[in-house]
Amino acid sequence: MAGGSGVTQFDATTRQSPGRIEGSFGAAYVTGTLGPVQVRLGAMHGRDALDTRRTVLFPGFSQAVSGRDGGSTLQGFGEVGYRIGGAERYVEPFVGEAALRLRQDRFTETAGSAALAVFRRTDMIETATAGVQAQIVVADLFGNAGPLLAQGLIGYRRAFGDVVPAALLAFRGSTAFRTSGAPLAPDAAMVTAGLNWAVAPGRVMGLSYDGQIGARTSDHAVKGSLSYRWRAGLVSDPGSYRMLWEWPAQDRDRTSTPRPDPDGLLATQSGCLRRYQRFPIAAQIGP
Repeated sequence: MAGGSGVTQFDATTRQSPGRIEGSFGAAYVTGTLGPVQVRLGAMHGRDALDTRRTVLFPGFSQAVSGRDGGSTLQGFGEVGYRIGGAERYVEPFVGEAALRLRQDRFTETAGSAALAVFRRTDMIETATAGVQAQIVVADLFGNAGPLLAQGLIGYRRAFGDVVPAALLAFRGSTAFRTSGAPLAPDAAMVTAGLNWAVAPGRVMGLSYDGQIGARTSDHAVKGSLSYRWRAGLVSDPGSYRMLWEWPAQDRDRTSTPRPDPDGLLATQSGCLRRYQRFPIAAQIGP
């Protein structure tokens, strides 16, 4: 389960047109395994509120108008992969399907004859994806810290449905007209590369690149993250082992059988990669 809210502000200074978007969402995610087969399902629903101000300016005319818009987003996806390898090192061919519904409420701008009325609209987009993702250990030389893991993905995405966003608008007392925005590329290559490092127990730093490259359009993003977990746990013999670090292995491997490791034991439980060190029983006394 996941949820959150955010605020985005933008300003087209040359057009004197600022705006603000407030949004919130809730999501659910389920994953399971059947031998090497990985199954992942998820759904998300969100609401957005958009406030805009724009200036209409041409010779002999100047006017500022504003509007407040609302809308919702509903998304669901499913993915199946075949993993070759273990929790730290693997290669996984996969296929996936996703559906996205974008709904915009009707609204009317205020404060002048240049104000627009925007009709309610709903866009439906479906995508099919196929590709290969992989993960390797780049280094494991950081003492009690976790390994430095590198992940990568390359694939192909096909989009169907309302790939060209369009809206029906009208000035007050005039005939409605249609306007279109930048289209979503029907065919695109997907590329992802990232690093994750468990710098301390429960703390993970990450850096990643995500790109979608089409014939006429492309989308690129670089993301940094720092996550902290304060959940802890021990293996079945609490008097003999203490957890040194925990790394969230993307909830994709739920094997609970530990295996030998130079520093103690390396195990995956509840989708998290954990390393344990053997200690005398006396060392377990205390918080």
